[in-house]
Amino acid sequence: ILKIGDEDLYIQIARMTGEQGKLLPLVCELGICDTKPPLLFWQGIAATDWGHWWSLWALRFPTVLYTAATAFLVGLLATKLAADRRKGWLAALLFTGAASTFQYGRPFLTNQPETFWLFLPVVLLLAFGELSWPVVVMCGVSLGIGALYKSFVLVIPVAAAFALIQWRRRGWDLVATLRRDTGRLAAMAGIGLALFALWFLFDPYPGRILHQFVLGENVGKLSRGNYLKDLVTGHYNAITVIWLGDLVNFGTLAPALAGLVGVTLLDRWRRSAARGSDGKFLPKREEVGDYQGSTPVVDPKAPLTAAERDLWCYVLGFLIIYTIPHQRQENYILPTVAALAVLMALRWERIPGWLLRISGVLATVMVGGLAWLMLGLPAAVPDVSYAPWQLGALAILLLLAISSVAGRDAGIRWRLPAAVAGTWFALGLALAPFDGPFLPAPGSPGLAAIRDRTILFPSTFLMRHERFRFDVPGSQVAPYDPRDSAATDSLVRQGRLMALTIPLDGAPPAGHRTYAQRLDLRTRIPGNDVRQIILDRRFDLLVRRLVIIEGPDVLTP
Repeated sequence: ILKIGDEDLYIQIARMTGEQGKLLPLVCELGICDTKPPLLFWQGIAATDWGHWWSLWALRFPTVLYTAATAFLVGLLATKLAADRRKGWLAALLFTGAASTFQYGRPFLTNQPETFWLFLPVVLLLAFGELSWPVVVMCGVSLGIGALYKSFVLVIPVAAAFALIQWRRRGWDLVATLRRDTGRLAAMAGIGLALFALWFLFDPYPGRILHQFVLGENVGKLSRGNYLKDLVTGHYNAITVIWLGDLVNFGTLAPALAGLVGVTLLDRWRRSAARGSDGKFLPKREEVGDYQGSTPVVDPKAPLTAAERDLWCYVLGFLIIYTIPHQRQENYILPTVAALAVLMALRWERIPGWLLRISGVLATVMVGGLAWLMLGLPAAVPDVSYAPWQLGALAILLLLAISSVAGRDAGIRWRLPAAVAGTWFALGLALAPFDGPFLPAPGSPGLAAIRDRTILFPSTFLMRHERFRFDVPGSQVAPYDPRDSAATDSLVRQGRLMALTIPLDGAPPAGHRTYAQRLDLRTRIPGNDVRQIILDRRFDLLVRRLVIIEGPDVLTP
């Protein structure tokens, strides 16, 4: 039941584009919809076999595979850099446990595909050791695929990150970097942009892409409002959304990430303080764990290895570039979550234990709160129930979370990543009862009685009604805005076939037939209701009932 803004619109574009029998142009109920590049929609068409297996599972499963593939890359890179398979598993778990994996890892509209293709170039660079021409070509192709999922703009932060990496490798010699690397960086970016340009080449309406997507969706984000003021204040300010955005992306692991940054900066300060008059570190220490070595072992107490510095440059490149647009969001920097998971695993022993315990406490509070909900909800809402295996699984996850707080530091360091990843399984268990189908109302034949008819569904965002097509197979779906109470009341008086949200203990409008119903979890709850839910255990306030009703043939105005 996870919901992300435009997902319904994107699902509609995939469905209607597939129904037209050709891959371009992208279309929706509004007509031609060049809101994003085509690869995500083509993925949806391919995963559902041109709509023959039309289900949320089929649409979302490729994104789950991308999440797993990115975790595999994270684990593979950490294993190579540390020469320790346990570090690989640790890094993969840290990536999986990050809040962004759950938030952006399952719906059809997510950032996991481009996260994979934007993280792959730095993995290739570190694996091969240098920016050779074969690496340039492979990275360029990877960037092009990522751009075809989201935007041509994605080429810029990776190119900037690679420029920083090469500049660092050249000893911060700008002239040498420009002379030796400009051509390769330009070629890498050019290959990515050339692949993206294929969209313009094959789409029958390239002018609309330029106007709607390039100018509207991308360039428009550079020219809104007071830039200097919004840089540090407002909803999209760069400080909290970009430079501190990965704390949000990591969720309960945010204290551990803060510890990694603190340890790294402290080590850097100590090394700077040890500089002698000749500008060299005293005592002189060679970098270890270089990716070009045969045994790239990372000593947690040693200075940053060359590979770690490259990963930090990769992260910094994203932060710098995404500071530029006026509109900024934490999901823009999701590829840095993968890089930071590797860095965190390599320095895991250096992160203070008390910060890890804070992460463990947060995970315990989260799972404990879900346990409190799962035990109290069935009593308040009789239609909600949990199977014994679900309660048993939750108990195991709660014990795992508690074990990430209590015990020795050495044990906590290995239990915490699994406990944090387990919080998302716990959340899935708690929300499972709200993912059920429409059930026949008492005395009604259910959805079979209204098959092939058009049903009005509440829609408060772009094409939000599209989601209900999965719930009423064989019927057509149309929207209405439930926030317009006068229009909604008019539809009810007309006796229209429609889905209506009513209180849990409420009744459908008098004189109407009820065909089917289901529980509907509220997403925007007033503060007073929140207080009652927490203080008075009014779990019934979390839920509404969605009923499909129809009035009699003739109603008095």
